[in-house]
Amino acid sequence: MIIDADTPTKTPPPVPAHILAAQKPGQAPPLGTSQTILSQGKLKGGTFEVRVTGEVGAREIGKIIKLLEAQKAILSEDDENEDD
Repeated sequence: MIIDADTPTKTPPPVPAHILAAQKPGQAPPLGTSQTILSQGKLKGGTFEVRVTGEVGAREIGKIIKLLEAQKAILSEDDENEDD
């Protein structure tokens, strides 16, 4: 994850132990009080969720998209290198 040096970060509170104990293996942790799921879906080999906290507008979503595109490019390069 890329975070600007000027951006303050807050650590979310830990998930209570009784909730973690009831959680099924492979299941995402429950949403915090200020979290929102922007998108979720199924993939061939699993599922995905995009969770956010706080105010999210077009600019922030654009940053998320750029980050995902960069990660995709890195994974594509890794796949190409494995084929060699």
